[in-house]
Amino acid sequence: MEDFILKVKCPVCMKNYGEDIDDTLILLGDTEQNMQCLSCGYSSNNKMKEHINNNPFPQDFKDVCEKIGERFWAPSVFQTANYKVVPMVKEGELKWEIFAIEDPKTVVTVPKFIDAYKMVEKLETIVGEKIQQQENN
Repeated sequence: MEDFILKVKCPVCMKNYGEDIDDTLILLGDTEQNMQCLSCGYSSNNKMKEHINNNPFPQDFKDVCEKIGERFWAPSVFQTANYKVVPMVKEGELKWEIFAIEDPKTVVTVPKFIDAYKMVEKLETIVGEKIQQQENN
């Protein structure tokens, strides 16, 4: 069976905002059942059915994980060709750090994953346009 991609409602977003939300959870349809929400930044897979305390995460990170149904959900790293978005827990609060892969020392911190995602999406578009302009010259 080939892998497939499907967008559905995210259980973490539904828990926090109700059922009247967009389909933002990407289901990869692979054997690991990987899932990533492009709104809240949480992800899960078929290995996250065990208790989250069985994982080697720091305790402050475990504290922001969610158990919904039979599955645990954790904030996850999101990466594009040029940028990376990383979850960080500071003073008990989840934040998202954005940095360019070529310049990991420069970091921008935002409170919500969706803000980080939109910033990276825009930055990738700008990078693509600059590459296209260089090729046209």
